[in-house]
Amino acid sequence: MSQIGETRSNLQTRWNSLQAQWQTTRQDWRDEMGDLFEREFWINWEEEMPKLLRVMENLEHTIEQGMRRTNEP
Repeated sequence: MSQIGETRSNLQTRWNSLQAQWQTTRQDWRDEMGDLFEREFWINWEEEMPKLLRVMENLEHTIEQGMRRTNEP
């Protein structure tokens, strides 16, 4: 696995952990500030993080392809 792949995997693991923690926190944090945090920050992260992980995966594949082509006779 490439460095980008390792970083992506690490980020995915941490993101999954953060999502689980947010679900637990949100069960207790039911006030105006919790709503504001969810609206202003969390929703954006939920939209952007999957995109970032896909881009990292595509980048990893593109680099691997380029490396293979460079090493071809």
